[in-house]
Amino acid sequence: MTLVWNNSRFSGNTLLIFLALADFGNDDGKSIYPSVETLARKINGSEKSAHKCIKTLKQAGFITVEERIGVTNLYSIDVEKLVKLGSKPKSTPPPKSTPPPQITTPPPPFTSPPPPPKSTPDPLINPKLTTRSKPAKSAGDSIQLFTLAVALAEVTGISLDANKGHVMKIAKLISKDQRVTPAIIREDYNPGGKWYTHDWRGNKGQKPTLEQVQQTLFTFTGQTLVKIKDSRDRPLEI
Repeated sequence: MTLVWNNSRFSGNTLLIFLALADFGNDDGKSIYPSVETLARKINGSEKSAHKCIKTLKQAGFITVEERIGVTNLYSIDVEKLVKLGSKPKSTPPPKSTPPPQITTPPPPFTSPPPPPKSTPDPLINPKLTTRSKPAKSAGDSIQLFTLAVALAEVTGISLDANKGHVMKIAKLISKDQRVTPAIIREDYNPGGKWYTHDWRGNKGQKPTLEQVQQTLFTFTGQTLVKIKDSRDRPLEI
């Protein structure tokens, strides 16, 4: 649900759970009944972590939870509250003025209009560049991209909140290869993974940078990452 992504004030796993609940529901935030196990799988976490995120959302008043025996719980999202968070005060339109009475006059004699001037191409506009509308992202795509970003921040040791733009950019680049998952990133680049056993920088105990993760993905197994545009280095906040 776009409202959750744009208007909620949560981050990390709580935001992922909120997005997952919105993905299961309809436009009015009703008919949401995934299991806690399914929600935990969406964030690549434990059921305990999923329960904690649900409790946070419930206490903040963004969701209600109806506990049911023998079946999964029923969730509802307060769509109206999300709308209010993102709404802006509307300006009052000026009152309509009454037009003055029209005086009919005889039409002027007909004359043919002058030919339109020839348009001169603007030198600042590149005619080869055309604007195309991008397809809207689904909530599922947003969740997958965010889970990659969480995994990248974890293995590189940088703050996702302080470097969100750059981390999300690298996550978007590597997500073009459908083999890339948060589990693979954590397996290869957490302590004890292939980065620390196969790369000389890892042998020294150095954590990988975002660009090093992007450049070395799958190289430890003899595979290569799908060729994608590299990103420029920039200082990151830890």
